[in-house]
Amino acid sequence: MSYLIHQFHLSDAARDHLNSVGWSGDFGEFPEIVIQRDVKFGGSEKFEPWMSDHFASVARVTGVDTLEDVFHVGNGYGPEGSCIQKFTRMHSVSVGDIIVNEKCGTAWMCESEGWSNIDFGRMF
Repeated sequence: MSYLIHQFHLSDAARDHLNSVGWSGDFGEFPEIVIQRDVKFGGSEKFEPWMSDHFASVARVTGVDTLEDVFHVGNGYGPEGSCIQKFTRMHSVSVGDIIVNEKCGTAWMCESEGWSNIDFGRMF
């Protein structure tokens, strides 16, 4: 099977803004800070459809059968025969990252424990 890993990254401007206002400040023109605060720390319960626009496909994992295999490959180890093709800068797979099955389009969010099926709101 083939899976896409979707992640979001704070821009330098968003990071600078966050450092100046803190977590309780006005995030203004940087909605991705809300994703960092809510989804990275709260998982799928805090995920909202508009957030899909701020995620980018960062890698494809092949030669795996389960989400756990994708997690392991995305963290630098995995089953024999697995492969990761990185498209851009990516961090290790962690809470808030979205994994999409390329064949059927089903999406899951990595939680602090396990996975939750989500409506990613867009095709991969």
